[in-house]
Amino acid sequence: MTSSSADRNSAVPLRVAPPSHQYPYPSPMAIYENLVASPQVFMDTLKEFHAAMRTKFVIPIMWGELLDLHRLFVEVTTRGGIEKVKGEKRWKEVKLAFGFPSSAKNASFLLQKHYNSLLFHYERVYYFKAHDHVLQQVSHPPHHGSYHQ
Repeated sequence: MTSSSADRNSAVPLRVAPPSHQYPYPSPMAIYENLVASPQVFMDTLKEFHAAMRTKFVIPIMWGELLDLHRLFVEVTTRGGIEKVKGEKRWKEVKLAFGFPSSAKNASFLLQKHYNSLLFHYERVYYFKAHDHVLQQVSHPPHHGSYHQ
């Protein structure tokens, strides 16, 4: 049996995965235990981390107050990190630690969003001790959305 040219032309082309590149994370400037113990050490290292990654760093405002990023980091990492918190659906627990008003229906979503943009890679370095990360088809460092300060 021979194949016709129509058969050859109608074949679905194979999709090739985009190239991925590994980029080194900045070296940690403190150990996890010191970050948990000192909000000042945490904030200093977080600011330096974002500067080294060339990502925008602005503390978000939630319900009229600056979000306590130290508390958010501690609440998530003491539960095993963001992937575990998501997998075990524990964002409500994290939200309760902040004492947001009962009208704050989307607080869990916003905490997760801010964690992803401001703390995800920081967690990888300072909690999981990662040395590099993979970006796909990126020719420049990642840039996170802006927040109001």
